[in-house]
Amino acid sequence: MNPEEAAIRESIRKLTGEDPPGRPVVWDDTAEYMSIERGHLVRLDGRLYLVRGNEHEGRFSIDDQPKFWVKRAIGLADGVTYILKLACREEFLIHVGAREVHCYRSPQKEARVLGLVRGDRRFMQGWTAIDGRRNRVHIIEFIRGTDLLSYLALLPMDHEAYAQRLLPDILRRIADSLDGIQRLHDHGLCHGDIRNDHLMVERESGDYRWIDFDLNEESPWFDVWSAGNVLHCAVGKGFVTFRETVRAHPELS
Repeated sequence: MNPEEAAIRESIRKLTGEDPPGRPVVWDDTAEYMSIERGHLVRLDGRLYLVRGNEHEGRFSIDDQPKFWVKRAIGLADGVTYILKLACREEFLIHVGAREVHCYRSPQKEARVLGLVRGDRRFMQGWTAIDGRRNRVHIIEFIRGTDLLSYLALLPMDHEAYAQRLLPDILRRIADSLDGIQRLHDHGLCHGDIRNDHLMVERESGDYRWIDFDLNEESPWFDVWSAGNVLHCAVGKGFVTFRETVRAHPELS
């Protein structure tokens, strides 16, 4: 084992308290993101990041659906937790009523959003780094908190108490968040994937912060439609259908 590898192993040991098995695995090409595993390292702009695992998709009750191109990692130099968003090429169609929406992932668009919102606490913060093969990687500051959907579900009160005590302030915060989305639209950009689990409630500050900007569409109208789901969730303290409401309160039918 050469001196650099020995130094890397010692840094990992200090940061994690774990004894790394074998020689360090260092990736300079993030295009092979399916092969980058926990305990591996990614080199970006000359800095090393220790991968701690894949982030997971929490929507539709699929809590264990891994997002292999999104890694949680620790900076070996500073010990700070980051999210590494590696370039993922994906496109698909979404149907909203009679309309068809063409969606595709665009690291370039996310980089533009990150540049525009730098310093704006309504959005996640991050920057773009380059790996050894000139692949674009976004390094995102980790937000400690929970998504709006989970935050509402964990509130220990019935809907009447919630509507009287908390809903006005929640709607005020969401209105401010949507003003942030308008800022994107004013610059010819969109969020592209507005969802209740893409609006984080930061634990320490209580700030509402948008995450995940890499999905792109041809028109901002999908953002507007998607914002309705956020408002629905906030007013109903979760997703509530008319059928569920009438079943629980037949006097409303």
